[in-house]
Parts: sequence; C-alpha cells; structure tokens
Amino acid sequence: MENNRLVDSLPISKKVCTDWANLFLKDSITNVSQHAFYTGNLFHDLSTQSYTFTYNALNDTLQVKMVNVLVSDENNKLKSVFIAASNTSDSVKEEKLIWTAGKSFRINRNLIRLNKEIEQNIFVNWNDK
Repeated sequence: MENNRLVDSLPISKKVCTDWANLFLKDSITNVSQHAFYTGNLFHDLSTQSYTFTYNALNDTLQVKMVNVLVSDENNKLKSVFIAASNTSDSVKEEKLIWTAGKSFRINRNLIRLNKEIEQNIFVNWNDK
C-alpha cells in the first residue's frame, strides 16, 4: 500500500504482456478510411528534442480521441506514443496508453465495475531504469 493505494509488482507471462500491448493496436487510426475523422499537426518540440505528430478526433463519438507520436529529431527513431481513448468497452470509461520505445508501456484506465468507478494503472517495464 502506497498513499492508500494498492501497489503490486510481479513478473507477467508473455501472453499477458502481448494482450496488454495489443491495446495499442486495437483501435488504429492508420487505416485510410479513418483519416477523414482526424486532424493532424506536426511541430518540433525543442524541450523533448523531438518532432511531435498530433492527431485529434473531429467527432466526440470516436473512441480514439487523440494520438501523439514523438520521433527523435536526432535520428528520426520513435521515442514514444500516447493514445487517449474513451468508452473502449462496456467497463472502460477512459483509457490513456503510453508506449516508451524500447523501454516500457503504461495503461491508465478508469473502469466502471458494479456501478463504481475504479482507477487501474498497469506499468510494464522491460528496459526502463
């Protein structure tokens, strides 16, 4: 227990890791048929030394609300991906997914269970020190 919150750390199976990682691909906006529903912007972020590609939903009914992709301005390699989504299932009210290339991913969710809102935070780390 940390700050009145349950905290646990344990190894996970490859299947569990893959299932969680697949959430990043589940509602892809890369399909050409989705392009009309999002507006995209690009800017050079000097504070993170990266180019940031930002995609925002034009319609509130879309599950994926926003995607940010950060690419290193030094070598053009992926640094991170951030996805904000909502109502992705009957029990998931809101979801924030953060992928740090070559290091880790995080899933933060607000769930509805038994008419009660519950916060779930999952952090999977394989090379983040």
